[in-house]
Amino acid sequence: SWNLGLYVDATETNLIASTPYGEIFESNDGGNSFNLIHENEPDRYEFEAFYAYSTSQVWLGGYTSPISNNLSYYPAKILYLKEDGNWYNQTVNIEIKDGNREVINKIHFIDGITGFAIAKINDFTTAGGAEKYVIIKSETKGETWNVVHENTQEIKDFTFKNKDIGWYISGNEIFKTIDGGTSWELEYTNDTECKNILYNQDILWVIANGKILKKYF
Repeated sequence: SWNLGLYVDATETNLIASTPYGEIFESNDGGNSFNLIHENEPDRYEFEAFYAYSTSQVWLGGYTSPISNNLSYYPAKILYLKEDGNWYNQTVNIEIKDGNREVINKIHFIDGITGFAIAKINDFTTAGGAEKYVIIKSETKGETWNVVHENTQEIKDFTFKNKDIGWYISGNEIFKTIDGGTSWELEYTNDTECKNILYNQDILWVIANGKILKKYF
């Protein structure tokens, strides 16, 4: 089941599909047939996020598995396709601390170089595994990442106009950055919870409980 992500290029000829197990499939005939081009070993559920900027620039985000390894720290991880044509698994150490379990659950690249991801961090040294959410940023095609924002409330989704301007939603609130994620300001408070957000062709779309919000630029 290709239930993690799908990319279709502008010609609608070349497609990339992925699974949470790190399996990557490619089609060069408009989806009539697919070939398996990468399979992670060992085969296990590790990924929760997918983004492709092109058929040669693909990223998956997830977590260190299996939890049964009884590690003191479980960093986030990514699987990505580099320019040499090879796929690489890489740990993303967000907050190295005993008891922390990190997972990347959203990932997006603006131009193939600058990218952002949403990660959840659970601290299992506390009762119930206290959680917080962070936005991390890469300016090296995903090779290195830095935290640019932290929030104790869930960061549900995000979207970007360019590498400087973007938005994220948390609860019923919409936040905006104009400096590449360094600072965020509350832009709008809705009367119901926001579920998804997307910037597309000079329109900011937000799906909320019971309504759709639109802002024109």
